[in-house]
Amino acid sequence: MSQFAKDNFVFFESHPYLCLLKSQATNKVLLQGVVGADGLYIFHNINLQDNSPQLMSTSSSTSFTTPTVNKNSSVASSSVISPPSTVSLWHARLGHPNSHVMKLVFNQCNISSSNKFFSDFCASCCLGMSHRLPSHSSTSVYSPLELFFTDLWGPSHLTYYSVFKYYVSFIDAFSRYTWIFPIKTKAETTYVFQAFKSMVELQLNTKIKSV
Repeated sequence: MSQFAKDNFVFFESHPYLCLLKSQATNKVLLQGVVGADGLYIFHNINLQDNSPQLMSTSSSTSFTTPTVNKNSSVASSSVISPPSTVSLWHARLGHPNSHVMKLVFNQCNISSSNKFFSDFCASCCLGMSHRLPSHSSTSVYSPLELFFTDLWGPSHLTYYSVFKYYVSFIDAFSRYTWIFPIKTKAETTYVFQAFKSMVELQLNTKIKSV
């Protein structure tokens, strides 16, 4: 009821034996519901010109049918009830499902929609799928070989030159320079690091401080 009132610029006025649906702009009565035998409201269409009510729907669920309001009535056009039909609104109401689920729902419910929405950016979906807060730019300053990052990757389903299935990488935090060494087995990582350490310390004439 709350969402219905927001979307259609109306409000509900409940009484012991009836319920009135009024326009927020003019306070005019658009629908009048009376309590039926099942305890649910039965809403009637109110013709604002000749005040001749016509039965709109008798439903076993809390659903509403769009009333037809005479164009010559004093009710502003903004207060005429119109069902929401935008894809983005249904996307939000259904809990932000993916495009595949949205298309299935629209096809099964015979709701026409534009395919453009399904490729649009949804900020709420991106925030909901985020697993961590955004990283801030680092203010740390390093000197050559002060800090190294290393990573061992593998095994690969394809072999490099029919021999190598892994590789180990070393990245200098100062220059972001990267060294990559293909290896046959993970056991070779220790020997590769020792050779790499000797090479860079000899070339730069300084020691690796941390890895």
